[in-house]
Parts: sequence; structure tokens; C-alpha cells
Amino acid sequence: MAMALLVYLPCLNGPLLWDDKDWFGAMEWNLRGWQGLWRLWTVPESIQQYYPVTAMSFWIDHHLWGGWTLPAHLENVLIHGASAVLFWMLLKRLQIRGAWLAAAFFAVHPVMVESVAWITERKNVLCTFFALAALLAHGKAAGWWESKAGHGKVFAELLAVMLVVIALLSKVSAAVLPGVVMVIGWWRSGTLRWRADGLRVLPWIVLSMPIIWLTSLMEQAQVVGGDWMPALPLSDRLLLAGQLPWFYLCKLLWPAQLCVLYEKWALAGWQWLGLIMLIAMLALLVWRRWHGALALALLFIGTLFPLLGFFEVNGMKYAWAADRWAYLPAMAVCVGAAFWLVKLPRGFAAVLLIACGILTWRQAALYASVDGFWQATVAGNPAPWKAHNDYGSQLMDENRYAEARTQFETALKSYPEYVAAMVNLASALQELGYNAQAIEWLDRAIVLHPEKCAVAHYNKAIVFEAMQRREDAEASFKAAIALKPDFFAAHNDLGNLLLVTGKYDEARDCFLKLLELRPGNAKALTSLGNIHFMQGETGRALGYFAKALEDDPDMTSTLANTAWILATAADDKLRDAPKALQQATRAVELSKREDPSILQVLAGAQASAGEFDQAVATCVEAAKLARAKSNEGLASSIEALQRQFEQKQPFRQSR
Repeated sequence: MAMALLVYLPCLNGPLLWDDKDWFGAMEWNLRGWQGLWRLWTVPESIQQYYPVTAMSFWIDHHLWGGWTLPAHLENVLIHGASAVLFWMLLKRLQIRGAWLAAAFFAVHPVMVESVAWITERKNVLCTFFALAALLAHGKAAGWWESKAGHGKVFAELLAVMLVVIALLSKVSAAVLPGVVMVIGWWRSGTLRWRADGLRVLPWIVLSMPIIWLTSLMEQAQVVGGDWMPALPLSDRLLLAGQLPWFYLCKLLWPAQLCVLYEKWALAGWQWLGLIMLIAMLALLVWRRWHGALALALLFIGTLFPLLGFFEVNGMKYAWAADRWAYLPAMAVCVGAAFWLVKLPRGFAAVLLIACGILTWRQAALYASVDGFWQATVAGNPAPWKAHNDYGSQLMDENRYAEARTQFETALKSYPEYVAAMVNLASALQELGYNAQAIEWLDRAIVLHPEKCAVAHYNKAIVFEAMQRREDAEASFKAAIALKPDFFAAHNDLGNLLLVTGKYDEARDCFLKLLELRPGNAKALTSLGNIHFMQGETGRALGYFAKALEDDPDMTSTLANTAWILATAADDKLRDAPKALQQATRAVELSKREDPSILQVLAGAQASAGEFDQAVATCVEAAKLARAKSNEGLASSIEALQRQFEQKQPFRQSR
């Protein structure tokens, strides 16, 4: 544990990288409250992949630390270190030579960095931790190191089943566990024991099948999109299956030139040599009856099998291999290396551990900054169009639009038909004020992939809005929704546009659709409340605002809208001055007294409560702030309220 903490120190304060925001930062509607936690478990499409245990860990992080990344990084490192301890315990109980050294190599090996230092890969470290715990429980139940029967073994078997399910719900990689158990059982006894081992893991298989099926559907529908595997013939998949084990073995034995995005090399006929060598190696181990080596080879290849090209994996659209996919298979290599190294003088193993630690420290340091991470990724790939695009996306998140533009343009130079880069370049151009050029790039993307350009139509609508071309924006939003009916952002922004243009009925339909997509969503409920308020249905508006605050108690605009109605409603039955003052005060706190319109609401609530002197002072502050923001119209309306409050008259809406 101490070794793991030491070598991963450089990344502990690192920022959100790549798709960290999708898991750690952007699941905003899932992260709030108990309703969000319930959705993580019961609505599979609410998260990028259906790994609810992993998502729940981020839900807990959100409520404990907010957006602070240091605890999240530290948790990954501690779980990784704990997995190394469990790995050591398992090897020791199986009486495998070099158990501690194998676990130590796993703890400090640089290939593990991608899984540990990247917050998103919490799923990898969690899955491995629970998988190892399941193997320890199963080993006790199956008599791998204890022969006496007893109630403890029944409990251990039930515990193993539970841990397997938790591991699968952390990441579906745990589906290889039944095979791992069968190989270990065969290695121990010299024969396949179907009753002793096969029947025991049958519940694992039965329970895992629906989880694997659901995860596969989610992967195809939400991540892969069904456009990769059908284009890859069986011959190419076999080529990959012959090459990838050797690729990972080389990286684990000689961890040089590690990269987050490896080059997606071309497949050629001569590469059949990899599969031939793999089959020949297995045949040799069988012929010589080297059971230990054969068991390690089977464990290594077997745990890699889901990532050898036979199944749909999102990352393989961009690279055939990734360090994170070697996290679990690496254990077999660590065992083999340690088993051999303990025969040598101890100093040799110590030097290798120190070397691994230094390499891991250097690799972890890449995760300490956005620029360092992406610049290393670009440098490590001969054709880094994907890396340039994703680097640009991260720069967009940091409002570094000119730099982002450069990255997108560089990506398009090496891959001129890269639609994602076209769409992203258009966003950068729009932020820089080049709206006409943004439209041109979006039109190019739509022409290239007319059936898969919902995002391009959506971004085009955003540009049209910036150009005040509202009819064109409305048409583009509707085009995006036609291609992707569950496009939440498009429904939301179209609803807001229709609201501004006075098309209340159509806007209401948009927000009702949002509630179908995300039941209880605070933004949709607030928008529906705004529609009813604009139509004079104040009571119904309050009802929607109340439901919105149940989902997000700190939604500033909803608090302000509620406070305004409670303070100024024409109907005496709706007014509640103390509650209005409470909610307005909270809204001002959340806005850090930097929003003049919310200060205006507070002034209205203070006047409704009879605190006219405070209301006048708040109006003075709000008007001054509005003028500082060049909003003369708002400043004038606030001053009109101020004059009314100076006469000790609260503001009331007209009936």
C-alpha cells in the first residue's frame, strides 16, 4: 500500500481528463440526492455504461468532496493498493513461490498507471478488487487451502457469489472469473473437476449472463453505435487475437513507450505469424506438461479474451490496444516473473522494483496536468488525429478556444473526413465569433454522414441562435431531434427557444418530453413552471418549482422564481413572505451576490416582509451591479421598485 501511494504521488492533484467529466462531473442529474442514486441503479441509459457500483462510488464522492479530484485520485490508488494486498494473500494461500514479489510488481508496474491515475478507470480497480475478494472467498469454500468442512464454507461460497455480482456491476471484465476458477482448480489437481469447481461457479455464470447482456446492449447503443464490429471480418479478428497477447506481454516485460492512445496499426497477412506462434507455444506447454506455465498462459490469454477483437469494445474504434485492458491479465505475468526472479539474488528483484517504481512515477506525472497528458499522448502516436481532437475538446472545456481550434485543424489535416473534429472545430469557431465558418464546417459534416449528425445539427442551431436566426435555429434543433429522439440537450434548448418566441404550447411539449427522458429533472420542471407563470397560472407554476427543488434544492433560478411568486403574488393565499425571504436569501448566497436580477427578487421579498429599509438598500446594490454589467433596462426597473419601497409599498403582480 505504501509503495503504491509513493509511486502515484505525482497524479493525486491531477485534473479531470478525457471522459472523466462524463463519470465524475457531468452526471449532474444522477449525482444529486437519493433519487439520483436510485436512477443509477434502475435506469441503465442514465449512465455511459451500466456499471452502477462504479457510478455509486462517484455519487458518494460528489456528496463528500464535490468536484475535488484529490480524494477521487487517492481512492483509486488505495483500491489499487488493496487489490495488490489481496493478490498477495491469494498467491500466498495457493503456496505460489514469490507471492509478495508478484503483488509488489502489480502495485508499482507502469502499465497499471492508466487504470489507477485516470479517475474514469475506477471501474477497473473496483472490479479487480472485488474479483480478488471473490476468489479468496471461493478458495476457502472450495478447499483450495482448507480441507475441513463447516458452516464457514457455506458462508464463504455465498459471499463469493455476492462479490462476483458486485465485481460485474463495477465492470463487466469480471465475467472471466469462472474461467479463472476452472484454470486454478485444474492447476491444483491436475484435472478438470466439474463437480468441485464447475458446479460451484455455475451460479456465477447464471447471475452474470443478464449483466453481460445488458452491458453489451448499452455498449452498442450508447457507446459504439454499431458502426465498428460489423466492418471487421473474422480473419482480421483472428489476426488481432494472435497479435495482442504478444503486444501486451512485451509492454509488461519491457514497459517502454507507453501511450494512452496507441497507433491503430494496419492488419496484414504476415501477422498470422503471431497466431501461429501463440498456438505453438500452448502446444509446447501441453506437450512438455509444464502445468504451471500453461496455467499462467491460459489465465493471461483468457482474461484478455474479451479484448482480443471478438467483442464490441468502444476503444477499438481508435486503437487495438490500451494499457487499461491489461490491468487484470497483468497479474499472470507478474506471477511468472516473480516465480523466476526469486531464484536470483534478492538485489536483482529489488533493482527491478525500484526501476518499475521510477517509471510509474514518471508515467503518473503525465496525469498531473491537461497539457502534459495530451502532449505526451500526441507525441506517443504516429497518427494522433484522435488525440488532437480530444485534446482540443479538453481545451474547449477550459475556454481556451484559439488553442482548441489549432488542435482540431491539426486532426483534420491527418484525417480530413473526421466528422467529430469538424463538429468540434465549428464549436471553437463559433466561440471565437466566426459563425459563418462554423456553419460551413457543420454543413460538411452533415453531408459526409447525414444519418449520424444529430450533434452537428444541434451545434448548427446553437450558431444560428448566436446569429439571431431563430427560425433556422428551430429547424436545426428539430432536425437533431429527428435523428436522435432522446437528445436531451436538443429538446431542452428547443424548448427554451420556443419559450422566448412565445410558442408556449410547443415549448411545453418539449419540456414534457424531457421529463419522459429524465423523470423529475429540475431544469425541465423549472421551465414548465416558467411557462405557467408567463401564462398567469401562478399556482401551477409554484407546483412545478416545488418539484424542481425536490430534485435540486440549490437550483438558483428556481429558488428565485419561487421567492418572487411567494413575495409578489396577487393572490393572498399564495403569498408567504417568510418563506420568500428564506428562498431569496439562499438564491443570493448561491449567486454570490453577483446577479442583479436575483438581488431584485431579494428586495421584493424584503418589502413583502415589511423590511422596507433593507429592500431599498438591496435595490441600490442591484441597480449599481446591473449598470456595471451594462444592463440599463434592468437597472431602471430596479430603481422603479426602489421608489415604491421608499414609500413603504410592497410590489404586487397584477391579476
